Amino acid sequence: MLFATMVACSQVERPIADVYTVRDYKTVKLYLDTFNAKIQSEYDSIGSFKMSYAEFHNGKKHLIFFGATHSRDLHHPQFRQLAALFKAFQPEVAFNEGGEIPRDRRYSSMDSAIISNGETGVLKLLCDSARIRMKDGDMNEREEMMALKKAIPRDQLYLYMAIERFLNGYHKGHFPGMTLEAGWHSKFIPYMRRSGLGLTLQQESLDTLKAIYKRYLHQNFVLDSLVQVHEFYLTDDGVLGDVGRATKIVRDQALLAKIDSALYQYDRVFVVFGSSHLFAVTPALKQIIQRKRE
Repeated sequence: MLFATMVACSQVERPIADVYTVRDYKTVKLYLDTFNAKIQSEYDSIGSFKMSYAEFHNGKKHLIFFGATHSRDLHHPQFRQLAALFKAFQPEVAFNEGGEIPRDRRYSSMDSAIISNGETGVLKLLCDSARIRMKDGDMNEREEMMALKKAIPRDQLYLYMAIERFLNGYHKGHFPGMTLEAGWHSKFIPYMRRSGLGLTLQQESLDTLKAIYKRYLHQNFVLDSLVQVHEFYLTDDGVLGDVGRATKIVRDQALLAKIDSALYQYDRVFVVFGSSHLFAVTPALKQIIQRKRE
């Protein structure tokens, strides 16, 4: 599925629109399976492993896309690898996954960055140290929801967003000291309102979500056995798989447009997104780097 993405620039004339070629996420799963087998072999052999990244050159234009895993494990080797790669590359701008991080947010150490925001926190720490801008590579909530609402029923979007954007994180302890009900109403529902999904007060209740969960997933909502969304978008043909793949596609197209635009302004661009995105957008990055920009 391809989306036309408008690209604009005040300094350089650019194409009116671009369609970026990305891999289907069921094909991406094959790449991930190979990669996971590789890092497991490395870990069994030497007790560590390296994450995948892709590097692209064209004249003075240089792009690195680091495929991260969304972990807050202080001992995960990706953080040392990410820091070393960033420092060697010396980027002029960087893009993160997962939304805007306040420019005035600061971390006192690598460990505090990891605990607070995983690989995004580490990237922010590195950008602050290098005195460069870290930019949001994602769509904002309303842009993403407007794109998805064109093809996906509202209750299915609600179910997917609840699991991926709040419940999985709550289950992993990302909202310490909060009850599920308190976190739902203070964190997730405001996010849904900003996104413009258009829920009524009754639909915003956790009980409504539990009913939708049972209707589509054919099981009662139990936090300790919560469905893991990240597995569904790669393999499942049901509701969560369909919505998950749709969210990845629209976000990939938005990210690619931002990378394309940035390469008109900067020579060295650094991107940190999840590994699945890396394998999905590699064909498009090869297209983008070849564009004449002078």
